[in-house]
Amino acid sequence: MNFHRKLHRCMAAAAPLLLPAAAAAQTLAADPLAVLQQQVQQLRQQLVQQQLEIGALRARVVQLQQPGWQALSDAQLLERGKGYPSDMIDAQLMQGGAIAGVPARPGAPLQLAQASAAAPQTGAGADGALPELGTSRQQAAADARQTPTEVAAQGHAPQFHRKLTLTAGWNDTYYDRRQLSLSGFLALDAIFLGNISVGQTKAQIHTFDLAAQYGLSDDLTLNLDLPYVVRSSTFLSAGQNASSTAISEASVSDNAIGDVSFGFDWRLLREHENAPDVVASLKVTAPTGTSPFGIAVTQPDASNSNLQVPQRLPTGNGVWTINPSVSFLKSNDPVVLFGSVGYLYNVARDVGVIDPATIDSSGRVKLGDGFQLGGGFALVLNDRASVSTSVSGLFARSTKVQLPGQGWQTVTGSASTNVSLSFGMNYALSSHLTLSAVLQAGLTPDAPNYALSLRFPYTF
Repeated sequence: MNFHRKLHRCMAAAAPLLLPAAAAAQTLAADPLAVLQQQVQQLRQQLVQQQLEIGALRARVVQLQQPGWQALSDAQLLERGKGYPSDMIDAQLMQGGAIAGVPARPGAPLQLAQASAAAPQTGAGADGALPELGTSRQQAAADARQTPTEVAAQGHAPQFHRKLTLTAGWNDTYYDRRQLSLSGFLALDAIFLGNISVGQTKAQIHTFDLAAQYGLSDDLTLNLDLPYVVRSSTFLSAGQNASSTAISEASVSDNAIGDVSFGFDWRLLREHENAPDVVASLKVTAPTGTSPFGIAVTQPDASNSNLQVPQRLPTGNGVWTINPSVSFLKSNDPVVLFGSVGYLYNVARDVGVIDPATIDSSGRVKLGDGFQLGGGFALVLNDRASVSTSVSGLFARSTKVQLPGQGWQTVTGSASTNVSLSFGMNYALSSHLTLSAVLQAGLTPDAPNYALSLRFPYTF
């Protein structure tokens, strides 16, 4: 009797809960379309979850394959504002043929990647190996990817996480200078009496260099640069046969090794959320190229004494140079900001001949020191390419000479202001090889008209 009473009470209490479920079951039974919609919704949710897990796992594989990501800890990735490399996740989802409508997950949590890596793999072969992802062309493209910050920073900061980097480079620099010389005096403040000399110099300089960068540690690298210079100059001057309209022309070309430089880069501060990478550098340049001092001049045109040309062209500065600098780099995807400040110190040197036109002109030469300043930004286009723009300047003091028994004398007009605007592009050809192209336009008369450089850094 008591059992029946308890059963009756339980049924009465469960009736409010069972009636809605029964009504829903009757509705689903009466409407097969609702049943199918519910099943589709459940499958979509499962598919989204599986695609996210697969994408995170593939991104983890790419991270382990890339030396740039392998060198960064999870905390460093978060500090750089990247979280997990979401750009790789999106690329891998697209490469794997993700179904449209599956949302990309920017900044996928690290926990998901770690959990996916620990989860058992599905679809593996009998030997436990995973099947290949995508076609061979897609796989080759994946191998060529680098981190966006690494691509953008190429050429702007040392790659400390690389053990050895060899760079083959070519640079083409062009100068075009016109000069008007007046030798005489003004009569009645209006009439010039004397000689007028109009000259023009065109110079083309090609520099082929091989540079090496070797990392002693994560914060210290050694640098070596071996240049070879091929240059030619064309000199034009009016005054042939005492005529102001007749122009004489002469060309001189030369080639030899340039000034070899070596030094180091030392990272003082690693980049984090509120601070940039800070790198101190020291570069020493040896006078291994052809010195500009003591080069004899000739008169190629006997009818034009205004045209004086050197017998050969220098390929170096002729003095030791010490160049300390500090550079800064801050990444905030998709923008990388960089800048530098430095000082160029030229060591005074005794030379046998200062002025070839003077028989006895031995003495001491001190090229003007200079202050360097530059900065710009790089914009990351994708995980293989970036573009950059920057402004750089070298503000040099006047050159001084000291003849025996005399004090230092300033060479008039030897101070210079060299300011240029640069546009660059970096493209990762593979995970080890990068193409870097820079076009430089002179903004001041002392700067070259233009300079074009191509560099191919290969990292091991």
